Amino acid sequence: MRVYIAVAAAALFLAPAADARVTLFHDSFSPSYRSPGGAVATGTPVTLRLRVTGARPKAVTIRVETTRVSLLRMRRTGSLWSVRYRVPAAPTVVNYAFRVTIGRRNLWYGDDNSVTDATKGGTGRMTSSRGDNFHLTVYARSFTTPAWLQGAVVYSIFPDRFRNGDPTNDYCRAGSTTGCPTFYGNVPALLHPTWNEPLEDSRATGVFNRDFFGGDLAGIQQELPYLQSLGVKPEDFNSYGARRGNHEVMMRGTFANVRIKNALVPGVEGGETIHFPEKSPMSIYDAAMRYREEGVPLVVVAGKEYGSGSSRDWAAKGPMLLGVRAVIAESFERIHRSNLVGMGVVPLELSPGESVASLGLTGHETFELTGLAARLASGLKGDRTLAVRAHGENGSTKEIRATVRIDTPQEVEYVRHGGILQYVLRQLLAR
Repeated sequence: MRVYIAVAAAALFLAPAADARVTLFHDSFSPSYRSPGGAVATGTPVTLRLRVTGARPKAVTIRVETTRVSLLRMRRTGSLWSVRYRVPAAPTVVNYAFRVTIGRRNLWYGDDNSVTDATKGGTGRMTSSRGDNFHLTVYARSFTTPAWLQGAVVYSIFPDRFRNGDPTNDYCRAGSTTGCPTFYGNVPALLHPTWNEPLEDSRATGVFNRDFFGGDLAGIQQELPYLQSLGVKPEDFNSYGARRGNHEVMMRGTFANVRIKNALVPGVEGGETIHFPEKSPMSIYDAAMRYREEGVPLVVVAGKEYGSGSSRDWAAKGPMLLGVRAVIAESFERIHRSNLVGMGVVPLELSPGESVASLGLTGHETFELTGLAARLASGLKGDRTLAVRAHGENGSTKEIRATVRIDTPQEVEYVRHGGILQYVLRQLLAR
């Protein structure tokens, strides 16, 4: 009996060492292990392979799960085990994982959820019990890729970049049984009527990735005539950031964030405003161009930490090109204040404790920066407080005390010349 116990114990301790020598490998992105690769049409035969080294398995099977679970035996050629599997006749997502039987033990190989892989794809990992699955997407054989999309580079745009600018063109509506998309073959979409609603909490419902917003690309929609007038095809439209070398594009994108809220148009999100004096609604870019034609310089009135999250160069260059000459704010993000000065835009900071609301400003005022030009010409020496007069539509006037946040003598020179580029150019011409 002691001999048998000793033998059993030896086998127990040797088993992990034997498993440690075993290597399993499958890569769903490689045609050597899955062919054809990617998503496939309904009814397509797919060859799936697993490489096994370090041991001679008794059997290798693949567990396939759709609406039912199947175990398919795989055949060996050298170190590769393969099976030819015909996907279902209806669109779905096939889940699969490999089971390797060595002696009396089973090892599993499934997806590793690596951040470097697309969801449920790429390489995997070996486990002692069944873990996660690889995914194989099956689409309807009748589906054909539109000609304009063939060979195109497709960008992923997140739902929070959408805004439903025209609900009348929605093809998926609340309460509708037709028109709304389905996911994974038969999972109905969860429609969000408002573009910036939170996503479904999958931990509570157990349903994943069925959120559907269906809004418009409002910022792009506004500029369709401009882009198309230049011969840009819809399939070549891109993000503003991808065109940041083109000032015409970036001027339109400066205040085009779909999350921006302009107090001049309450209840509206996106780069919208009204043009004075007739108060007609239009995009901020269109209004700025109208003011330029009319010779009207512009002022931005804002809250705390103006420029936070947007301290890159275009956040200052864009307003300058739109005709903004000053920004009145409760406070400024450090880098953005410096960038504004470099573009010749004057940052004016309200007194501590004061805000747009406490001062009763509505944005319907016209602003007079009393004595600013003379102060700049004298080098802005001494007290940097400036009197700003806000003239209301009813003829009333409020005087606001603001600090000129041009913090160094060199910055004074930049603003006097209209910006750092103009300053440098004039220095070179003067040599």
